[in-house]
Amino acid sequence: MKNITLILCLFMAFSAQGQALLSEDFNYTDSLTKQGWTPVSAWGTNGLYARATGLTHTGYANSGIGNAVDMVASGEDSKKDFTSAVTSGSLYASFLMNLKTAAKTAGSYVTGFTSGASGSNYNLRFYVKSDSAGGFYLGIGRGTAAATYSTNRYTANTAYLVTIKYGFNTTATTNDTVAFYVHPTASTTTIEPAISAYTVNNLASLATGSDATEINAFFLRQGTASDSITLTMDGIRVATTWAGSVLKTSSTQQIEKSAFRVYPSVTRGLVTLSFDKVGEKAVVSVVNVQGQVVLSKKYDNTEGDQNLDLSLLPNGTYIVRLVSEQGFVTQTIEKQ
Repeated sequence: MKNITLILCLFMAFSAQGQALLSEDFNYTDSLTKQGWTPVSAWGTNGLYARATGLTHTGYANSGIGNAVDMVASGEDSKKDFTSAVTSGSLYASFLMNLKTAAKTAGSYVTGFTSGASGSNYNLRFYVKSDSAGGFYLGIGRGTAAATYSTNRYTANTAYLVTIKYGFNTTATTNDTVAFYVHPTASTTTIEPAISAYTVNNLASLATGSDATEINAFFLRQGTASDSITLTMDGIRVATTWAGSVLKTSSTQQIEKSAFRVYPSVTRGLVTLSFDKVGEKAVVSVVNVQGQVVLSKKYDNTEGDQNLDLSLLPNGTYIVRLVSEQGFVTQTIEKQ
């Protein structure tokens, strides 16, 4: 019962995606290169696929939608272009990540911002390194400059919400700023913290690493076999403001239970979804007792009943959660 209560607390909100330069929830099961991502290197070698279990974080709008991407020790690196390039001001990206393994204490970069047609400029690099005790440190660097790492230690197999920041500064060619922030595990920081409150800030003191003239893409990098870094990435959101990147779930209104029915409540696989005044569009997610989204489906038309096949899921208790512009509603079912 405690697990069910926790799930209900974790998934009581949702909002429309709002304006962003990039919003990627991996709401498909496919190769990323077939879904708008462009290979940067090693195309087809350990290709990037959206098929892992989606990640969640309380209060984050891009949480618990669709699947996620498992990134392995080496292989294909890819980028996804923004709707428009950014040349001034500040640029933010928020994303969910679950660290699994890393062999090196020297560290290596796994994601960040890039530019250019080839996508290999890597203007902001977000790093991971081992602490030699099963945990991790996170770091950030501008261009080819050395990374600055956190003093905080992060644990394996835990979903973290991270926001990275690139600040353009036109007064010199090596003084653009980079920083990152790791949100509390049980909440989302919706107002940008003072720079001193960032987990790591790397400001204007760097004499190396060229500034970007523009940034136009977000990249995923699988590194090399010797790095042995493996992780899961999900819920990427890029914007020119903190609030646009860290979009908070805003529909906290609970829909009447009678507006959404899932039956039978005990099933061997197939259930029927019955909608009534839940809004024209909705997302239905199935969540296990560990709080993982194991199935997610978007409905562009909620008229009439719809079937949902759960036959491939392990037996157990699940929460079926509907979210729409009207709010949210949940129902518990048992798969046997």
